[in-house]
Amino acid sequence: MIVSDLSSVARTSSVVECAPLPPAALVPDMLVHALTKAPPVLTEMTLLDKYLELIRPSLTGMGFSVTNDHLDQIVGKETIEFRFTMVRNGVSRALVQLGNEVLTVVCRENRLALAEVRDLFLTQGEFRKEKRLYIFHDSNPHGAFKAWVQGEWFQNHGIRSKFVPLTDLAGFPDMQLAQQSDYLRLTLDLVGQPDGTPSKPAPKEMPAGHMKRLAEILAGLPRWTDEGVRGRRVMVAESGLLEFVNSYNFEGGPKTVAFDLIVDLLDEGLGLLLKLIQGQQDLRTSDKKFVGEILESYSF
Repeated sequence: MIVSDLSSVARTSSVVECAPLPPAALVPDMLVHALTKAPPVLTEMTLLDKYLELIRPSLTGMGFSVTNDHLDQIVGKETIEFRFTMVRNGVSRALVQLGNEVLTVVCRENRLALAEVRDLFLTQGEFRKEKRLYIFHDSNPHGAFKAWVQGEWFQNHGIRSKFVPLTDLAGFPDMQLAQQSDYLRLTLDLVGQPDGTPSKPAPKEMPAGHMKRLAEILAGLPRWTDEGVRGRRVMVAESGLLEFVNSYNFEGGPKTVAFDLIVDLLDEGLGLLLKLIQGQQDLRTSDKKFVGEILESYSF
């Protein structure tokens, strides 16, 4: 097994000889599995402590949590634990450190090792919504791997990957905290999140129970229940969603239409509707409080 620790490249006891391939010979995964008798498995991929402690102060200062985490994957009859560094705040970002023995040599075994990392992201629920992977490296990765990981992984699997040279962190001790934050915003795609202000989850991450409660609150308003399709249409239009209203079907039972509307506005517009609901005079105090909590909790 190859362990991706730059200080212990020699730990390769069960790895078959890595036969080089020309850059164009990145063969399909099924063929890789067939040709490789004992493929390496990258399991320890966390950032080394000396690098993690360089970036932690800036990230936590911007409201992000930074932890070494793990995910388990069943391979045959074995459960393998993959360890890497996680940056979380609304969107999960995985930071991995891979060694030169993997990234600079194009061969079947190394391709399979990277494919296993890719498949890990495809099967885990935490990355279902958005898959972001940042690969920290020492020497420059082989061009064939960079094209494969940054190109094909995104086009075919939706994984947004970026290679980050560890040499970029060498000057961190001499930088001001604001400079470190600026670098990390750009490198880890954190642009737009101000210092000390944790980002909020997107409305699409709202639990189904919350959506159901919002629908019940909306369906309980007399304007929604008693005034029929026209009343619903006028009410939603008052929230500022006039273009949406013109093409939406408000026919159906009050609760059914209310729930469908909540779901359909998750991508855009739900915040406007909730602010209108919050301002209704006949809204119960408990319902008004709940709507306010939802508005405060998500990035509308």
